[in-house]
Amino acid sequence: MKAKKLKKLRKKVHYFYVLKSDGLFGDFVLYNSEEKPIEYFTIVLARDAYEAVKRYAKRKHCLDEFQFGPEECSKTFAKYKVLPVEKPFNRYTTYWY
Repeated sequence: MKAKKLKKLRKKVHYFYVLKSDGLFGDFVLYNSEEKPIEYFTIVLARDAYEAVKRYAKRKHCLDEFQFGPEECSKTFAKYKVLPVEKPFNRYTTYWY
């Protein structure tokens, strides 16, 4: 690849923290309802949160969980929690099923 294409690609791609739930119905908490520290998350390089979930599932060999691909949903029914590395705040958190 030429340097020009790599520069354009670098602008589009971002790092994301991805966490799979511990059980059913969005169990993303550790002990006593405390949020999990960042060290439990996996860092994935992707263009958006949708692609981050797909890449995480492919890496962990659980891509067959999706029938048509991941769908965004509420925290109650979520299997995956995605945060951008630049802004790891609750405001930018997305949940996927």
